[in-house]
This record gives sequence, C-alpha cells and structure tokens, in this order.
Amino acid sequence: MNEAVAKTIKTTNGWQFVHITGERWFGIMKEEYSGMNNVAVLPYSHEIYAIMKTADLALCRSGASTLAELIYCRVPAVLVPFPHAAADHQYYNAKILQDAGCALVVREDKNLAANLQLAFADLTKRGGTRKLSAMRRAYNGLKIPNPMTASKEIVKLLRNL
Repeated sequence: MNEAVAKTIKTTNGWQFVHITGERWFGIMKEEYSGMNNVAVLPYSHEIYAIMKTADLALCRSGASTLAELIYCRVPAVLVPFPHAAADHQYYNAKILQDAGCALVVREDKNLAANLQLAFADLTKRGGTRKLSAMRRAYNGLKIPNPMTASKEIVKLLRNL
C-alpha cells in the first residue's frame, strides 16, 4: 500500500501530504520522496488527532481504531481494507462509512495504485471541495455510537440493568 500511495502522491499537484508509513517502510518511503517538499514522512505519530483534524482527506486502512479516529475527526477518506484481515472485517468496517457517504472504498489488488489515483482525482479535482464537504457532513448521519464516548455509554447501560 505504501508504494501505491507514493505513486498517487507523485501524480498530484497542489496538495500537502503526511505519509505515515510504519517503522518497516519509513526509510524506503523517505528515500522515495527525496526532493519533494510537499510530503512529510513519518514512521508513526502520537499526534494522529492533530494531523487528522487538519486533513482534508485521509487515505488509510480500515481497522476499527482508524475508523474511530476518522469518525471522531470527521475526515473524508479513501479506505483500503487490509486484504488478509480475518473474515474480511476491514472491508465491512469500511463499507459502513462508504454507505453513509463519508468514504470511498478501494480494494487492494494489482491495480491499487491506478485505483487510488482515480479515487483521489475524483475527490480533489473539479468540484472536489463540494464532494469533500459533503463527505464531512455525512458523518452527521451515521447511526453509530460516538467512538470517543461509547465506553461511557456501555457502562451507563450496564449500571441500569
């Protein structure tokens, strides 16, 4: 996925990127972006909420924690489910946000880089600002608990049993 993201970034003008690669890929991706001044490359970030709060669009996997962060920050997203996740659960996680209009799902296959480029272009080219704004507003229609307060709600329900 890191390589596909890099190919997408390299075909895009006028955007600033933060690419969080994971420790294993950090050196490779840092080298990949050598000479590019519109990409910050990080192996990991403890400041994910600060990064997401300023983001116009996220391109990421669709694990439960990542979706909780997206929902909390209301970030439009292109989601790439991890293809080897048990019972394809990342796809089903991602589908919830796609069905609500908050995200697009792109499956990982041999065409991932081209498909990411198409998705990114669709969301950022002509009329893109309206699309991204609509995706951000779509979070208002989600019929799921707020991931940042869900544990408190569960405790409340258990106390009332």
